[in-house]
Amino acid sequence: MELLPNRTNLNDLKVRWTNSNDLIDLTNYLEEIYKHTLGNEDYFISHLTDIAKKENDDSLLLCILNDKNQKYEVRFMSFYILCVKYRRFKEFSKFKQILLKNKALFLNEQLFWFQNATYKKVTLKAKLNFRSTSYVGKYRR
Repeated sequence: MELLPNRTNLNDLKVRWTNSNDLIDLTNYLEEIYKHTLGNEDYFISHLTDIAKKENDDSLLLCILNDKNQKYEVRFMSFYILCVKYRRFKEFSKFKQILLKNKALFLNEQLFWFQNATYKKVTLKAKLNFRSTSYVGKYRR
């Protein structure tokens, strides 16, 4: 696979960040992942999940997301990783909160709208499932 101009191999950046655990290496890695999202490549997701697995605590990603001195691309990738984590671990209140808080900032990102639609789908499914399995849902008809 040939890389587009101004793009670095993601695996090289991943190794650098994994070995150093340095904030600068992480932000460089996130910025490069963002570039890969622009080419409709879906393998960038595995890189995001690797970061999500390594960063058990959300504080670093939230710090990057909320730091207005960070590049937009880096902030967006932090946002996206947090959305993936919150959805995966069914932390729907955090998922909703991060979507609402960052809607104005990431309004023009297709991946924002994907996460927004995913939130609505997952929570609707959970509500419907709860109604059908709850005591009230069984006898309320």
